[in-house]
Amino acid sequence: MARGKLYLLAGETEPGVVDLKKALDLDESLSEASQVLKERGIIYPEPKAPPPPPRPEPTTNDLTTADIQPSRPSIVPRGASIIRPPTLDMPAPSLPPMGGELPPLMPGPQTGPMTPLPRTPSMMGPGMMPVSQTGYPILRQRLEGEDELEALAAKVAEEKPVQGKPKTTLFLLVGMVILAMGLGGYLLLHKRKVEGIDRLSKEGEPAFNKDTYGSYKRAAASFEEILDDYDANHPLTLGRLAHTYAILWGEHGESSLRPRLDEVLAKAKAKAPGVSHTIAAEGLVQLYDGKDRRVAAQAAANLVQPMVQRTKEGGAAPTHADLVLALAEMELGEYEAAVRLLGVIKEGLPSNVRAKVWHARAAARASRLGTARAGYESALRAEPNHPGARAGLALVRLETGDLQGAATELDAFDQLARDRPKEISPKDTALAEFARSEIYRSAGQDAKATGAYENAIRTDPTNADFPFGLGRSLLKGSKAKEALVPLQKAVEMEPTRAAFLVELAEAQMQVEDNAEAEKLVEQVLQRVPDYVPAIVAKARLLRRANKPDTETYIAESQKKYPSAAVDLNLELGRLYRAKNKLDDAKAVFEKTIEEMASSSPALQGEVLLSYGRLMEDRGDASVALASFKQAAERGAIEGYYRSAIILARGGRPEREEGKKFCDRYLAGGNSMRYYEQAVPLCQGLATP
Repeated sequence: MARGKLYLLAGETEPGVVDLKKALDLDESLSEASQVLKERGIIYPEPKAPPPPPRPEPTTNDLTTADIQPSRPSIVPRGASIIRPPTLDMPAPSLPPMGGELPPLMPGPQTGPMTPLPRTPSMMGPGMMPVSQTGYPILRQRLEGEDELEALAAKVAEEKPVQGKPKTTLFLLVGMVILAMGLGGYLLLHKRKVEGIDRLSKEGEPAFNKDTYGSYKRAAASFEEILDDYDANHPLTLGRLAHTYAILWGEHGESSLRPRLDEVLAKAKAKAPGVSHTIAAEGLVQLYDGKDRRVAAQAAANLVQPMVQRTKEGGAAPTHADLVLALAEMELGEYEAAVRLLGVIKEGLPSNVRAKVWHARAAARASRLGTARAGYESALRAEPNHPGARAGLALVRLETGDLQGAATELDAFDQLARDRPKEISPKDTALAEFARSEIYRSAGQDAKATGAYENAIRTDPTNADFPFGLGRSLLKGSKAKEALVPLQKAVEMEPTRAAFLVELAEAQMQVEDNAEAEKLVEQVLQRVPDYVPAIVAKARLLRRANKPDTETYIAESQKKYPSAAVDLNLELGRLYRAKNKLDDAKAVFEKTIEEMASSSPALQGEVLLSYGRLMEDRGDASVALASFKQAAERGAIEGYYRSAIILARGGRPEREEGKKFCDRYLAGGNSMRYYEQAVPLCQGLATP
């Protein structure tokens, strides 16, 4: 069945139909094969012919064998004239009713001995058989088509030459030999073509699914060989090759491939417009080619959306077009939506490592660090030599305060670079260098951190995520003034990227430049009115500036954007705490904790940290300690530091536990916000 479908896809209808019929002969339950044939107007297996109608019962007027069989041989009188039997055109003699006696064949008295009627050819007319022993003729039945056959034979006899060789027959035999040779050659070539395409497809598709720079290069070579040696217009191969080149060009920096990408994509759009690889390739070109990333992302989403919708309505598994839609949502800042969609895609494309890696990346951007870590680990189980997954996992481990684990992942990347250098693209190397700079910075080795960061920028100078990541890291370490420079650099590189503008506004708020922060937030909201991070940033800005309409703005935003309820309630609780409305703050935080189950772990950690600090203000240390511990479990590293402060006030067992928490906080590196305060705290807890 698979070979038949491949024939049909290649435009070879006859061998495709033959193979699908063979498949149904072997297994009639193959409804897919029946459906494909039905779409081409072929019903197979063919319906059984109806049974022949029953023969009618004989009537009294029908001639039967019993009616014409006498009890003794029929004879004629000697000397009597021979009566010739009637021809087929003569009417049949009338017979007496069933059971009556037959009349004599010949009139007159019977005189003398009787002799059997001789049977000679002269006695038989045309279309008659010899007379039977009974004296009655046996009528000869002509078979269907016999007249035409005799006419054809007569014609051949007339055309046969009187003298010389039978030239017509010779020419016919020669023609048949040539035809047989041509057909045999065609079948051999066709068999070679099908087998070659099948072999190279089986090499290229697994390589494509590995999602490494080297594997994409190998996949492209296999697909190019199909086009060069077997079929330059093979639809599926054109789509796959265009998709492969779009990834190499857009995500691995192979800028020299752009002319070939455009050429192959044009042919794929003409020959395979409905193939998901073709649509995905077109979407990726749209996504990575625009100067305005948000506009480009929206255009890419609009392009692939029709196929995504058809697939969803048809109940089919997600395709590569769905993956492009998820990437577009990430560029639009819809991280949570991208995480959900990619979670479905990676289940629908289980052998595709690319879906697993992008699911992890989306989760990291959404601050779902646990999901991100699990996603990268899943990708590495499927493809242990995936350099992007190694570097990404190192950054996630660092984000959760696991400095040693991050360094281990980076060591594995370096080993891979030594063992398999062809698997790694320049962009992979740049990402690893950025991760190295973050590890050095967390370890307090600022000079090495700067060197590694410069290597990353030099290797991939157009990647605005590097200065953005550096700025975020510095901002988390309470180094807002230092964070301004790389964040401004990121905005210069991509001035319309909403996430960059909001993060820069956050840094400006922390250095108390609220006027500039307000300009940036309003710029984002004017361009993207429903961008939730900007709406929350405005609430935070109003709270920090102590504006009188802060509470009203938060209440109105909660009604309009219920998905942002947890973020807005966090700001409302902080506002009440700042105004010393501790009971109101407690009510808001406790309600938020009940409703935050579906929020990201990072956001849950922030809520629990704020609630713990409120309970400290109210003098309830036990509730505060429990809240800080839960925050730490959700990745909020500050929870370890806050827990250590409370435990330092207790007895020996509490202080020992506090020492463990304090050391865990310091393991995150000196970029932690309270690193300098935590060092003497840990030293004090170590003292008996």
